Amino acid sequence: MRSRNSEWQGNFGYWQQDFIHENMLVIGYYAWQGFMEFGRGIVSLQVDLNTAKMRTNGGDRELINSQFNYRFIGRKELSSQMQEYNFDPESIEQLLFVIDNYDPQQDIIVLLIANNHPEINLLRDLKISPQECDRQVRRRWAEFQPC
Repeated sequence: MRSRNSEWQGNFGYWQQDFIHENMLVIGYYAWQGFMEFGRGIVSLQVDLNTAKMRTNGGDRELINSQFNYRFIGRKELSSQMQEYNFDPESIEQLLFVIDNYDPQQDIIVLLIANNHPEINLLRDLKISPQECDRQVRRRWAEFQPC
């Protein structure tokens, strides 16, 4: 589920994919920690695009090093949270269906929010499981210092 093009998307392309790639271990860590504490749900990341830095790669500009705040939203509180972002009831029902059926040991559902524009991504069949992300972040805690 993608929001309309934002100013960032218009100027720098689809930043979400780069952001997820750059922060995959930490996202997986939060997904596993949230699942262990609350059960099924989504990793919500409020991204501060004002602090973001860009890198040029073969003519493309990629988002790197942006700051974000994390929150895990369990299934029980998901409907009310999605209503705050003006998701329609049908979209919320679809999201609840996905949450009920994803594999938390291999998949992650991510809600990225930047400039009040939410986007939901389902990351499936990951090469590194959320549990392994958790292990790596814990082992190298000083390197990550999750925000």
